[in-house]
Order: sequence, then C-alpha cells, then structure tokens
Amino acid sequence: MTKIKALLEHHGQKLFLAYFFLGPIFDLITSLSLHFLGTSMPLILVIKILFLGVLFIYALLVTKNRNQLIFYYGLLIVYFISFLIIMFQKQDVNTIFYQLQNLLRTFYFPLCLPSLITLVEENKINVQMKELVYFLLLYLLLLFIPIVTKTGFDSYAYSKEGSLGWFHSTNEISGIISILTPYFFLFLWNRKKIISLIFCLIFIYVCFSIGTKVPILSLALTLLFLTIYLFAYLWKKNKKNILLKLSGLIMIGITLLCIIVPKTSFYKNIQIHLEFLNINSFSDLMTFDHIDHFVFSSRLKFLLNTQENYENSSPLEKVFGIGYIENYATDQVNTKTIEMDYYDIFYRHGVIGTILYCLPFLLLIKRKYTMTTYLSILLIFILAFFSGHIFVAPSVSFLVAIILTRKEDLNENWFYDRQLQ
Repeated sequence: MTKIKALLEHHGQKLFLAYFFLGPIFDLITSLSLHFLGTSMPLILVIKILFLGVLFIYALLVTKNRNQLIFYYGLLIVYFISFLIIMFQKQDVNTIFYQLQNLLRTFYFPLCLPSLITLVEENKINVQMKELVYFLLLYLLLLFIPIVTKTGFDSYAYSKEGSLGWFHSTNEISGIISILTPYFFLFLWNRKKIISLIFCLIFIYVCFSIGTKVPILSLALTLLFLTIYLFAYLWKKNKKNILLKLSGLIMIGITLLCIIVPKTSFYKNIQIHLEFLNINSFSDLMTFDHIDHFVFSSRLKFLLNTQENYENSSPLEKVFGIGYIENYATDQVNTKTIEMDYYDIFYRHGVIGTILYCLPFLLLIKRKYTMTTYLSILLIFILAFFSGHIFVAPSVSFLVAIILTRKEDLNENWFYDRQLQ
C-alpha cells in the first residue's frame, strides 16, 4: 500500500489529467462502436469504473476523514445491492445487467464527487481553467472536422437537420459544450485577437451546426452576461468611447446573426418543428401539448407517465425506486427515461436513492467560486432540468464534479490580466 501511495503521490496529477483528456476519445470509441457494431464498448465502462476505484483508494490514503468516506461509500453499496435485489424480485435475472448499467451511469457523479473533493482539498489533483478549455477544444475539433467534411453522423434520426460529428449522444455533447462555454470566453479574452476570433467562429459554427437548442441557449446566456458585465465595467471606468465602439460592434454582430442564422441547422429545425405542430402564431404555441413538444421535446409527457407508474408502485419501490424498466412483461413496457435529471433520479431510485445522491452536495455549501464558475453552475442546474444528461451521464457528470470541486483563483474575472485601452 505504501508503494501505491508513493506512485499516486508522484504521478496522481498526470494520471488524472491523462484520464480527463481521454474522455473525448472514450466517447468517440463508444460512438463508433454503436454506429458500426450496434453495441457500446463494455471496456470503456470498465475503465471508468476502475478509475472510480483508483480515485477512492487515493482519497483514502491521503484523507484524515477516511471513516466518513468509507461510511458514505458503504451506504451506496448497501443501496445498490438492495436496489438490484428489488429489481430481481420484480422482474427477472435477464434485466439485472441493464439495471446495473444504468445504476452505475446515474450514480457515477456521487461515486466520484466525495473522492474528488478530498483529493482537491489535499492539493493532490486539480484542473486549471486552461485545461478545461483545451478539453472543450478537443471536442470542438472532433465535431468541426466531420461537420466540414460531411463525414459526421446525423444529430437526429429523422425530420430535423444537424450533425453530431463522430459522436453519438446529442444531449451529452451539447451539455459538455454548454457548461464549458463561460470558461471558453474568459480564456479567449486573454488570448491574441486573431486566435480568439478563429476559435470563436469555430465554436459558433459548431453550436449552430449541431441543430439542438441547448448550446445556443448557453451561448446566448453567456454573451448576455458578458455584455452586461462589460458595459457596467466600462460605465464605472467612464470609458464612453469604448462603450460607443462596443455598441457598434454589437449592432454589427446582431445584423450578421440575422443574416447567417436562417441558413443554419438550428434555425431550420425550429421551422420544421413549428410546421410539424402546425403553429402559425404565438398563441397557437400556448397549449400544454405544444409547449411540451416544442420546448421540452415531449419530456413532460414521459414525466407524467413515469409519475403515474411511481404512484402505482409498491411502498418498497417508492423508497428504493422503480428502476429503468417500467411496466415490465406487459404491452406497455417502457425503457425511455424522462431526460430531466431531477425526476429521473427520484423516480428511478426513490427516496433513499435521492437522499444518498444529494448528500455530497453538503460538502460544497461553503465553497466560494469565481463569477465564471457560478455562471457555469447556473447552466448546469438549468440544463439538468430542461435537457437532462448532465448529472446522470458519466461523460458530463465527471466534468460537472471537476467544475464543482476544482480550486481556482478567486480574483479571476472576465477582465483578468487584460487591459482595456
């Protein structure tokens, strides 16, 4: 054990960053396997679970509060066993692997969060802002090249337009891009203008080419926040000339967007969606079915169905969850999740599972963040409600855990190390 500790002490940060930057490659391998072989790559899931084990062991070796860590993970293991036993009794052994796979995917976040908190607080590992941006740039590269060369996969199976590059899950890739958007713009603010412009154009092009609303929403919120903050800063510094120039640039930018956006997959998908719903005016949209279909992509319908199944479940299932197969062995069997993380966690894992899932958040209550991270956290919790796949998808939830736990310069702001002339 001493040798393992020495190895992790010397190479822990490098190994962690290596695993971190392999994330896009893992997603790429999984996507290609699903596309060409029709099945996911089990080895990738095994690697991710093994990594959780290494994180836990490393945290145990360096923390002074190992009893608390062991107690929490012990509770999770007891819950996992109880959950699988209930699923076995309710269904049969053929469904256990499916339930286990989804259980581990959903709980990947609380499985890694306590260990990450411990290791960051002990100064054993940390992810800098530039590394978050390099991570995003790697995803953008693996999206941009196939989109430009038209070798990527379609974002949607039918009707709508958009390309997801060589990746598989639109929601997961959109989530990763979205929650890193604030860091991307802060990072570019401190770079040379030509490089910043090139990366900005690639970023915007990819966001509009994917075809989904999530990256556009995050981009709009980030730019709105940046604009308000920048105007307030310039007004406070009495830099009226720069304010006028900035206003002019914004007007030019809005004009260009009005010309370019109608030609993008994002805009075309909105048109297709409105035509499909036969919506000709704003008032036509104001019905539950239309709002659900247009804004929530029918998630509210799935929510009501799952809520009904939960209410009709046994007291034991209400406590431990109804699992990932609803109406098993009936004509109404359903494996479709709601894709609204808070509801999926609660209904799939019940009262006890939800409490255990949320416990690690208590360790983050007193943490202070930079303005950039607060904006990213706001996007995390908004998107977890509207589009899901934030807390319950390992690729995204691991990134969320890093954002919530990493140490950062609290003096860092949008104008850090950059003078306005």
